[in-house]
Amino acid sequence: MSGNGIHDSLDSTTGKLTKLLAEDGYVAVDYIYPPTNSITALLRNKKDVLGFQNMLVDGSTIIAHSRFCRVVLKMLQKNTFETEIDDIYLIAPATKRAWNIPFTAFKKIRGDIIVIYNPHDLAILAGAMALFHPFGTAGRSGLKETHPKIKNYRWPSFEGKYNHSFFFNDDNIQDLKEFITGN
Repeated sequence: MSGNGIHDSLDSTTGKLTKLLAEDGYVAVDYIYPPTNSITALLRNKKDVLGFQNMLVDGSTIIAHSRFCRVVLKMLQKNTFETEIDDIYLIAPATKRAWNIPFTAFKKIRGDIIVIYNPHDLAILAGAMALFHPFGTAGRSGLKETHPKIKNYRWPSFEGKYNHSFFFNDDNIQDLKEFITGN
């Protein structure tokens, strides 16, 4: 299961990764929602949390990018989902660093919450500094590790790279897929 940030096209981010995973025989599904901006993204959170959690099946691995990381974390915080999740990958999360996720939500995650971040991500920095922008800096430094299942991972190939969606470039997407699948 994957979800993208605020863009309406999946051709360059999680949809590109989902396509690669499907080509390798994985069951890969994207959560599609209408185009959003920083304000409508906040207004859509509740609807997207409900829509996304209704798509989950037991054993899902969740891959989220940018704004959609906030949706996944809100789902965990509300703890209204019924399924067991294998792993959660949060790629360049455009969200705050600290979340109050109940222990019972962590019990529904068999694996870990892996936060892939880039300290050079200028989009995250600009968004966190912008007035009336609802996002935070987790995409530059990871989440606060308030539970042993939260694992922050600084992507090693991003020194000097500033693009928020650099993870999905042709030079990196195969490495990202291998990191997620283990092969």
